[in-house]
Amino acid sequence: MKTRKLVPIGLFLACIVPVLAGIYRGSTILMDGEWALKFEATRVDRLPLFLHVICAGLYYPLGALQVLPGFRSRHAKWHRKAGGVAVATGLVAALSSVWMSVMHPEARGPILTSGRLIFGPLWALFLVLGVRAIVKRDFRSHGEWMVRAFAVAMPAGTLIVLVAPFAIVLGELPPVLDECIQAFAWVLHLGIAERLIRRKRNAVATARHGSGHRDRQQETKRPVGTAAPLSR
Repeated sequence: MKTRKLVPIGLFLACIVPVLAGIYRGSTILMDGEWALKFEATRVDRLPLFLHVICAGLYYPLGALQVLPGFRSRHAKWHRKAGGVAVATGLVAALSSVWMSVMHPEARGPILTSGRLIFGPLWALFLVLGVRAIVKRDFRSHGEWMVRAFAVAMPAGTLIVLVAPFAIVLGELPPVLDECIQAFAWVLHLGIAERLIRRKRNAVATARHGSGHRDRQQETKRPVGTAAPLSR
């Protein structure tokens, strides 16, 4: 199976876990009737939690479709409309995560809390920079910032793959190890995104260089006294 077919499948599978988790968590909050904003030290505020799981559940599939070049080029109109929804839901999910981490640092250990306070704002920043780039018609930068934003958001979908080997060997993971794995997932995803971005840049630069080299060869081979064709 070709790589271009494996990528959409991989992204789809990665979206399943956070989407299903969001549906389950959001439905339990609604059924309990405890979605109002309540500032209680003993539990995470329900309204930010509800907004986070619902918006993140929408962002993952929409974000996955946004970063697929083939789908994006075939459905440009849909891409523009869904992109606005993806940015809005991504911003709400990122900022609500930061809110919960600031207001309830006791809910998680220091490693995971610090990671959320770093990568939550980065997620929002990448989305804003992506919007800024598209306003300036800088399509290349727009795509790169959106890939970074999606990469920072997606550890929720691939974390199970990273945790599974340790869980099989150790059974129940120590809290510190669990938090370290989650923090590592952010760094790993962002590193993969940067590698993909750099590879695409190099491919574009190579294609342009090859095109320029062929043009120079044709110019050299042109008989003396033959004028170059006029550009239209």
